[in-house]
Amino acid sequence: MIGCMKKLQLLLPFAVLVAAVLGCSVPRSSGTGTPSSPARSEPAPRLLYGKPSIESLGSAGGIVHVQVTNASDKTLQFVQAHMAFYDKDGNMITSQNGYCENQSLKPGGKAAVKIMIDRDKRVKRYELTFSAQVDGSYGDIELDAVAQ
Repeated sequence: MIGCMKKLQLLLPFAVLVAAVLGCSVPRSSGTGTPSSPARSEPAPRLLYGKPSIESLGSAGGIVHVQVTNASDKTLQFVQAHMAFYDKDGNMITSQNGYCENQSLKPGGKAAVKIMIDRDKRVKRYELTFSAQVDGSYGDIELDAVAQ
């Protein structure tokens, strides 16, 4: 019985994080293409993504899996997912990044993104955004990411 209680104590904080990730709405990016490099006059490339799923790694945390599709007419390189985690008061607790399994994602191409996350029972919501390099450009641009 004591062994079961210890397991429950270990799993409870992770269950709260899973509930926060799977039960929260994910804001869509503005589609402005806000660059970290020089300004772009054209709209940001569009990336479609599926509902994030989580794989438990026990007390170590977990891996968030997100399937992405390049819905633009541009080749995307080094697609990166950014996940920021917030507490009930809206304060950011932590953030994690993960890269697409493919270095280059052609128009219409699909791939998986994995993001390693830690357990934290304070997490109540998250934001998921994406960035990439476009057609060999230097510097990342924010993508117009749309949930499927």
